[in-house]
Amino acid sequence: MAQSLSTALRIFLLVAVAALIGAQPSSAQDAPSVEQQLPPPNPNQPAPTSPVLVAAPHFTREQAEALLATWEATEQFEVIALEDDNFGVRHRSSGMVCRFAPDFQNRINVRRAGQANSDVGCVSGPWPETMLAAARNNLPLAMFIATMEQSFRQEHPNALPFQANQFWPAPSRGTVYLHLFSQTSTGERSVIHAVAFRHGRWTIISRMTYTASGDLPIMAAELAAASHFGSIFADLEN
Repeated sequence: MAQSLSTALRIFLLVAVAALIGAQPSSAQDAPSVEQQLPPPNPNQPAPTSPVLVAAPHFTREQAEALLATWEATEQFEVIALEDDNFGVRHRSSGMVCRFAPDFQNRINVRRAGQANSDVGCVSGPWPETMLAAARNNLPLAMFIATMEQSFRQEHPNALPFQANQFWPAPSRGTVYLHLFSQTSTGERSVIHAVAFRHGRWTIISRMTYTASGDLPIMAAELAAASHFGSIFADLEN
């Protein structure tokens, strides 16, 4: 499914979502938080005001190499080729793959508490997508999910669970998911999707959030979410 919802399709869908605005809730203290670890964005690199501003269809090898150099993560990550002439980076120890969008403030972080045991994370777009690999298996997966749910509910106290669409990968054994939405009286919908699972000695967590109004933007965001989360598992198998 990750291959069928290709990068080209995801870029095409951006044309329909000029009203889409991402929300990035913070995480609580008990679980790792990529946002808490990352330095603030570079003020000299303005972020796009809307995902529709993503103009380039490909993230190149040169861009991936520059991203690793900027965040001093060349020892922990390697550049890899993806489908549709795109490039991403793979965490050498966990196998986690980070995919990026051009013209977005993509970020990588390494918690430098040690070499092999460091936590690593990345943030990409155009919808805010967070990936985190934590070298710890001592916390229940449900605790990571509960932390993200608590954070989302702080801003959206009436959020409700919902069933993800049919394009999502089938749930895997030992994987914990979170799907919550909150909708205003005007039809604006805020959504969080998250997943936590074990991969060897690593715990891998991913989260995607968005806010959208209208059937087409919401459908585009849900298709992008299905593609993003499907690619997480497919990338680990490759």
